[in-house]
Amino acid sequence: MLIVDPYRIRLRFYDQAVYITSDSPAYTDLFKQMYARFEDTDNASSSELRFSIHTFPDDTSKKAFLSINGQSITIDRSEIVEGYVYEQILQKIVSNVKSHLLFHAGAVTNNGSGVILAGDSCHGKTTL
Repeated sequence: MLIVDPYRIRLRFYDQAVYITSDSPAYTDLFKQMYARFEDTDNASSSELRFSIHTFPDDTSKKAFLSINGQSITIDRSEIVEGYVYEQILQKIVSNVKSHLLFHAGAVTNNGSGVILAGDSCHGKTTL
């Protein structure tokens, strides 16, 4: 069965080309909104990471899945789909960028000194 995804976005994170497709605009719109400065209008490259998100919004009996370069991961719990998909895509992109060191962090300064607090989202960097 051929699945055609009507929603698409092509991004370039430094040296890593990324192509995301979905059957729901929620995922491509999220990446367009958050990473607009990385949007890429060039054609596909041979080293492109390809993601396809299928949530079947018109058929709730089907389980969502994420395909990364042709390998599919079924997502059994509908309540975690959005967060899981976003984290998997971002993790794969960051781990494939070779030209830059990327990490998620917050920074605090006091009297000319500073500290970088690196960590995943929702792990208390802002709270500290």
